[in-house]
Amino acid sequence: MPLPEQLLNRYRVVGRIAVGTLGTVLAAIDERTGQEVALKLFDGSDNNFAAWVDELRLATRLDHPNIVSCLDVGEDKQLGVHLLVFDRAHGGSLRRAMVVNADFEQSAVVDLLCDVGSALVYAHAHQVIHRDVKPENILALRAAGQSPWALTDFGTGRFLARGSLAASFVGSLLYMAPEVYRGASNLASDQYSLGMVGVELLTGRQPTAQVRDDFLFTHRDRGGVYGTVAKMITPDPQRRFVDMAAVVHTLKSPHQQLPPQTRLDDGRRLTIENGRLRALSPCGDNQTVRGVIGRHPRFVNLNGECAPLIAAGNRLVTCRASRLTALWSTDHRVDVVAASGEHSVVWWYQRGILCCQGLHSTSVPIRAKMPSEYRRLLELRDGMMGAILSPKTAVFAWRGSRQLLFCHTKKQKLSGRFLDLPWPIECVERVGESTVGLMGNQQMSILIGLKGDRVVTLERVELGVHLVRISTSGGSPCLEKLVVVPDSMCSITSEAYR
Repeated sequence: MPLPEQLLNRYRVVGRIAVGTLGTVLAAIDERTGQEVALKLFDGSDNNFAAWVDELRLATRLDHPNIVSCLDVGEDKQLGVHLLVFDRAHGGSLRRAMVVNADFEQSAVVDLLCDVGSALVYAHAHQVIHRDVKPENILALRAAGQSPWALTDFGTGRFLARGSLAASFVGSLLYMAPEVYRGASNLASDQYSLGMVGVELLTGRQPTAQVRDDFLFTHRDRGGVYGTVAKMITPDPQRRFVDMAAVVHTLKSPHQQLPPQTRLDDGRRLTIENGRLRALSPCGDNQTVRGVIGRHPRFVNLNGECAPLIAAGNRLVTCRASRLTALWSTDHRVDVVAASGEHSVVWWYQRGILCCQGLHSTSVPIRAKMPSEYRRLLELRDGMMGAILSPKTAVFAWRGSRQLLFCHTKKQKLSGRFLDLPWPIECVERVGESTVGLMGNQQMSILIGLKGDRVVTLERVELGVHLVRISTSGGSPCLEKLVVVPDSMCSITSEAYR
C-alpha cells in the first residue's frame, strides 16, 4: 500500500515505522510546528475503531515523561482512517536495540526498569493497567538503546475500577503474568511483565517459563537488580512487590536488601520502606502510610495472620486502628525470632541464648543456652520463619533447609529438637487455627501440617514450589496451582507475540 502524502491537512508523511495488527505507524512532520511525530493509523473496521477509542481515552489522559505523549487525534475522511498523533521517539524500540546489541550493562537495565516502572507508577495511580508491557512497546526517546525510555501502546490497556480485576485475556504470552491466563489481571500483572523484560535483558535469552524458573531459583534471595527482578516475576502475585512504587524505590537503592513484606488474612499486603509501614488492599489500591517504625524493621508474623507484628531493635509493634502500637520492649537490642498476638508470647535470641516471654511486662522470660548447631541457624535471619503453635511451643524454619527446630517450654524450662524433612522447606503460613508449610523443589511441592512435634503430609503436587501457593478455597488447606493454562490458550495465534 503506497504511503499517503499528508494526513489531516497537517502531517506530512515521510516514512513507515511499523505495521501492527490494528494498523500502521508512520513517521511524519507537523507542518505547523516542524515537529517530528508518529502517526498511528487504524482502518475502518468496527473492531479496530473500538480499539482506537480505547487507546484514545487512555493516551489523552496520561501525561508523564516516561509515557510517549499523545499530541493530537482525528479522522482523515479522505482516506477513511482514524489516527492518533504521538511525539516521535527517535531511538526506536527496545526490541530493535536488543537485536543490535544483545548485551546490556546492569546499570543500563536498572535505568530502563526505573523509567518504565515510573511510567507504570503514574498509570496505576490513575487506575490504568497497560496489560502488554514488552520490548516492542518500550521506546528510547532520544538515542537508540539509551535512557530515557518511555512506554507506549496503551491500546490493550484498561481503566481498572477501584477494587476490581480486568477479566479479559490479552497480552503477549512470553511476558504475560500467570493470573492473566485465568482472566484476573490487575496492577501486579504489569509488574510481572516488566520483570520478564528485565529477565530478557539480564540473561540475553528469550524469557520462556524455564528461563523464568531458573532465574527465580537462582536469584530470589539476592538483593540488587537481580533479586528485585526475581521478586517481580514470582508467579504468585501476592509474593511480588506491593506495587510499582516499591519496585522503583528498591531499584534506586541497589545496596539495599529487598523490603520486608507480609500478607494478612484479609488479603492486604504490607511492606516497610524507609521505616514506614505501607498497606494495599487485595486488588492493589487504597495505599496507606501507617506511621514510622524505626531502624532495621522486619515482620515476624506468619503470612495469613490477622495483624502485622514488626520487630525493630528492642521493640515489637503492631498496627491497630491505623496506628502503630508497642506490644513489648526490652532495655537492650535483641533478635526477635517469632511472636504471636493471639498467644500473647514473644521468642527472641541474644548471644547464644533463646528466650520465651509473655507479652505482658510482668511475665518472667524463660531462657536456655542453645547448642552450637541451634545457634548457627538462629543467627541466620535471612529466610527465617517462626511459627507459634501455642503459648508454650514454637517451630522455626529456614527456607532451603531440610530441618525444623521445634521448641517447647515446661515448668520454666526450655528445650528444643530438630525435625528432619525429606525436602527443603519453602514457607510456613497460618491457615485458620492451623500452621502449615510448603516444602519441595523445582519439580515437586508437598503441603505439610504440624501436629504437636510431628510433621504430617497433607498433599503432593508434581509442580515446583514457586508455581503453587497455599490456599483455603475448599475450606481446608490445599495447594493451588498458579500456572494452569486453560484450553482456550490452544486457539491463540502467533499474533499474541506481536
